[in-house]
Amino acid sequence: MTLEMVKNYISSDSIPPVSLWYGEDRYSIVEALQLLKNVFLDEDPSGSQIEFFSAKEVSLSFVLDAANTCSFFSRKLVAVDDFDCNDTSNDDILLDYCQNLNPSTCLIFITEKANRGRKLFKEISRVGN
Repeated sequence: MTLEMVKNYISSDSIPPVSLWYGEDRYSIVEALQLLKNVFLDEDPSGSQIEFFSAKEVSLSFVLDAANTCSFFSRKLVAVDDFDCNDTSNDDILLDYCQNLNPSTCLIFITEKANRGRKLFKEISRVGN
């Protein structure tokens, strides 16, 4: 993910339903999140459809429940920081989510490093970015 990619998604109104953002450039990640947050705030100024979590503080099941909650009036942004891509214990539940996405949700996983050879990475890349 690059800041330029996020700008392109926004300008073309093609924000992916699931994304894995990785890298050590936290500044760009924070800027990209702010851009996306502004898009979702334009749709719902209350901000009630924007949720940020730390994977160190909540379970993946909790995050996916939030992502699967239907929104009738606007799209939903769910971002998960500190996601451990190397933890294979969550692969099945995430692969299942990727195959049954909530089309009104943009789910973003943020991590420093990602193993691009893993099945989960490839599936997120296939359905998201």
